Amino acid sequence: MRKKPSKEELEFYYWVLGYSTWKIAEIFGVRQKIVQYWMDKYGIPRRPRDLAVSIASAAISALKLEEIAESIQRRPEILEIIDGLLLSDACIEKVGRFSLEIIEDHTDWIYWLRDQFELVGFRCSITRRTQKIGKPRIRLRIAHPLFKIERERWYPHEQIFDQMSIKYC
Repeated sequence: MRKKPSKEELEFYYWVLGYSTWKIAEIFGVRQKIVQYWMDKYGIPRRPRDLAVSIASAAISALKLEEIAESIQRRPEILEIIDGLLLSDACIEKVGRFSLEIIEDHTDWIYWLRDQFELVGFRCSITRRTQKIGKPRIRLRIAHPLFKIERERWYPHEQIFDQMSIKYC
């Protein structure tokens, strides 16, 4: 662990360089919660969520798109699967994360989907959600730079919808 940063140093990493609290924690060899504690102690305000997302978007766009293309070229049918799911019950959240939620009866199918995505190199998470009414649900989520690009393709008029206060994923 490096020494505790000064307020100025922490502000520089967070506000000037745009580093996340996770990245700062990695630099100083501490847990992310420690960085948040330091920020609170120094009175350093946190970025609004929309600004944090735009900084993450810039970092994603800086990634080599060739790497994304290479992972998709191994299984080009994965794009057809994604499009088919987006035409049905799936969506791409504003943060650029693919999300699909179905009733628990179709557990085998969602695990099969997870396996298909992981073969391409996507990191997937599956969670179970219980509800007061109805059957429990299973949610598949995938965070990958590809979905930031796909979101722009699938939701090109997002700002118009936001102004009209229409809610979607």
